[in-house]
Amino acid sequence: MKKNTLDDDIENVFAYLEFRNSFQMGFVPYFCFKKRIKYILDTDDYLHIRKIFGHLITKGFVIKKKNRASTRYCWNPFSLEESLLVSSKLQTFN
Repeated sequence: MKKNTLDDDIENVFAYLEFRNSFQMGFVPYFCFKKRIKYILDTDDYLHIRKIFGHLITKGFVIKKKNRASTRYCWNPFSLEESLLVSSKLQTFN
């Protein structure tokens, strides 16, 4: 069984969330995204799931909203270009 790299997993998660129109979920807790990523990748490695989710937040594909004591997240694939999705290891500074 071939193990995917982090970049491959990020692209798979992005493609699935975009295909399923996940922006219609609205603002939901982290565990909703965790369950979807777990289903997409068929993995129980919570550190890997958190790493992928963190990458999507830093690239701007997931919006973070603080609501009193809870934090909610919303999928927003329209905010940035898709070219920013790849290159999780490479960062360019202008």
